[in-house]
Formats: sequence, C-alpha cells, structure tokens
Amino acid sequence: MARSSSVKPGKIHMPNWSHLSYEQFSAFLANIKELNAQKQSREETLRKAEEIFGTDNKDLYLSFQGLLNRNTH
Repeated sequence: MARSSSVKPGKIHMPNWSHLSYEQFSAFLANIKELNAQKQSREETLRKAEEIFGTDNKDLYLSFQGLLNRNTH
C-alpha cells in the first residue's frame, strides 16, 4: 500500500518560518492544499514551493522537500 503524499500544515516545523511574507505563506498553504486535494503532483508542489520560497529561503524549501520525501517512503 502506497503512502499518501498529503501534508498537514500544522505538522510543519521549519526553522525560519517568520522569514516568509504573508503572501508567501498564503501561497505556500494554497500549494499544500492543491497537493492534499490531489490536484497536483508532488513534483509540481515542490517546484511551486521553490518559487514561493525563493533563494533567500532555500532552507525552508529543503526542509519541506525532506518532509515530503519522508511522507512518501
């Protein structure tokens, strides 16, 4: 049985969460909702997350990527 790729926003603990603007945070939550609703793939979710976080928040992207990888194995 394959594991779901859904992510619960309340379960995410990222070190520099406060570095995101309100707009970035809202876009990230919308991105997770799309994944949870199975409207986009894990890969598309990661691509969008990388765009949302940008180069200044690469640590957040890597944390999120690790979380998704952990949930799919």
